[in-house]
Amino acid sequence: MGIKEVLVGIVDPSSTAPLIAAAALAAAHEAQLTALHLQPERPIPLAARLQMPELEQILRHEDEAARDKARQLATTLAEPFGVTPRWLDAIGVAEELLVHQAQNADIVVVGPGAAAEAPLRLAAQLVLHAGRPVLVVPEGADGTVLGRRVVIGWNGSRESTRAVHDALPILKKADWVEVLMISADPTRPAGDGWGSRICAHLAQHGVTAARRAVPPYPALGVDGTLLARCNEERADLIVMGAYGRSQLRDVILDGVTSGVLTKSRIPVLISH
Repeated sequence: MGIKEVLVGIVDPSSTAPLIAAAALAAAHEAQLTALHLQPERPIPLAARLQMPELEQILRHEDEAARDKARQLATTLAEPFGVTPRWLDAIGVAEELLVHQAQNADIVVVGPGAAAEAPLRLAAQLVLHAGRPVLVVPEGADGTVLGRRVVIGWNGSRESTRAVHDALPILKKADWVEVLMISADPTRPAGDGWGSRICAHLAQHGVTAARRAVPPYPALGVDGTLLARCNEERADLIVMGAYGRSQLRDVILDGVTSGVLTKSRIPVLISH
């Protein structure tokens, strides 16, 4: 078990943190880095075609220039890690294209994009439909140190179990790992011995993990407590289960998952 292919979705080329993190991750695991450049369709109304026949050609040239610029940037950013990206171009709905391409990767890396709600929508579609772990990298995060100090948000659920197993290749290379359980009564054991069993399981895989149970910090809630703990321990990666549901084309994440994704300043690996 290991990471053999890292897929990074390039929705907004000005957001460089996800690509840097993906390149660093690929280099650390000697994996293939696949960069998927995503552009929305730009349909031209008939009236615009009639009024300006050359518009289609102008838009085509603009798209080609944007692709060339993004490809050059990806190559430049990956070069210091000794990684040469495999480049793919696609036009359409970003979530649908990434979900389809994710079937050929071990982990998908995305960033915040241009809109504030983008990390929620894009990451939610991926984690609930692609069947792959998703690494959400906020802009400004230092992806070059990804996975040295890891906090696992643990509650004994199927989703958090899936996240831990998906993250095993990264956890094996970590210098420090904490299994963090947040409960109003942290002295009361949960069904799995309140984290002791998952720590023992990680030890079987060569991962030494500290176990810590804390109550939610006042006024912060579960998501805020998790992020505060990461800040206290100078963590560079969060691993957690993602909880949500699909409603037609809309995807709804629960409050803790969306709260962490929106507020975190460090990368978050989520699985469902």
